[in-house]
Amino acid sequence: MQKGTSARSAAEVLLKRGAIDRYEWITTPEQLRYTLLEVGSVCLGIDWWSSMDRVDYAGYLHQDTTTGYKRGGHELLINAIDLQPVDESEPYYRLKNSWGTGWGTHGTARMAVSELEGLVSLGWVDLALIHELPRAAA
Repeated sequence: MQKGTSARSAAEVLLKRGAIDRYEWITTPEQLRYTLLEVGSVCLGIDWWSSMDRVDYAGYLHQDTTTGYKRGGHELLINAIDLQPVDESEPYYRLKNSWGTGWGTHGTARMAVSELEGLVSLGWVDLALIHELPRAAA
């Protein structure tokens, strides 16, 4: 079984390869909200449990540590927050997975704001803002 990687390891590799010029850690729910709303997408490193292989009927991903087993670590992209969903569902962060459109809802999932921010507050996830180098004009 592959154990995955950490956000720090991935960022260090990108930095050494010259693909990024720097990265910043996000350590609080307030920093996460600010960064997502004002700067851009955030990389999320999280322990991946077998319960996370599928999302629930409403498209939410839950890190349920009571009904499965830990498969390792995984990296996702947080690319949106919706604090007042029009469908009146629970406020959520939108996550994009690298597994393609067959996972979740076309490759994305929702994670309740309360759940993700609880994991952030406990220090159980890695959050990083990656600063990409400017692309040359075509």
